[in-house]
Amino acid sequence: MHMFTQNQNYLIYVIIMQQENNHPARRQLVYILAVLLPCVSGCGGGGGSAASAPPQMNFPNPIAGGNDFGGGSAEVLFQDVEGKGTRWLSIVESDSGYFSHRGKIHNNTELPKFPNPEPINNLTTRFSKISYISAQINHLQDPGRYILRGSQASLINVNRLDYQLRGKWTCVLCNADGTVRDGSLAGELAVDIPRSKATLNLSGDGLAFNFSLDLTKENDFLSTRLPQAISLDGRQLTPMRSEVIGSLFGPNGEEAGALFGIADDQGRVFSGGALGAAQTSP
Repeated sequence: MHMFTQNQNYLIYVIIMQQENNHPARRQLVYILAVLLPCVSGCGGGGGSAASAPPQMNFPNPIAGGNDFGGGSAEVLFQDVEGKGTRWLSIVESDSGYFSHRGKIHNNTELPKFPNPEPINNLTTRFSKISYISAQINHLQDPGRYILRGSQASLINVNRLDYQLRGKWTCVLCNADGTVRDGSLAGELAVDIPRSKATLNLSGDGLAFNFSLDLTKENDFLSTRLPQAISLDGRQLTPMRSEVIGSLFGPNGEEAGALFGIADDQGRVFSGGALGAAQTSP
């Protein structure tokens, strides 16, 4: 057994990073790093030479890899998005279905950093864009996240808008072997402006669901109510919680997009997003 002596002192740096959530689909990540750094004689006492400073240690973000996507800056995240409306951005985490950012951006540097998404994981229209950011270190523990951003609509001059949407979905705990399941989505969004209501119907690659949504004065649509129906491979599921957040994009609502997070009674977590253009010009 190693014993500490009076002539040798040690500095112990212990860094604990823990991310917890009570939902069974959320992985608990605990990283413990203990670094023993010997001090030269005289550390902590007089009469000796001054101790040199410990080396600088950098701890990389465990979800990041490659170049930082956007570098935490809205300027880069919105560089492919046209329009002069309010910048709007939401992020849903695929491991939990919870949203880590909702709606308007108040500070150009308030956003986290992400690894660059693969081109196949980007879906871009004129006034909006969805990116699926897949984790590059441990896809099982961190299946990634979806980012929807766009230039928000400011003036709607019609009573009804219908959109054709397409997108992507991800499911945690859908596969018996623990791997992440994903697929494509397509469907419709119908917006009733006078009633401030909307309906969202999406399906693809075995997943199907529909939601009733509320439309705000800022042209956001949202809901924390459970979906009216959700099925996987033809079997009806029992949802326990859900959230949908989206908005109308373009000066007159020419486009729309939405993100969703749904958890069922078996611990499965569905997340994803879709966007598209109005069938007729507003």
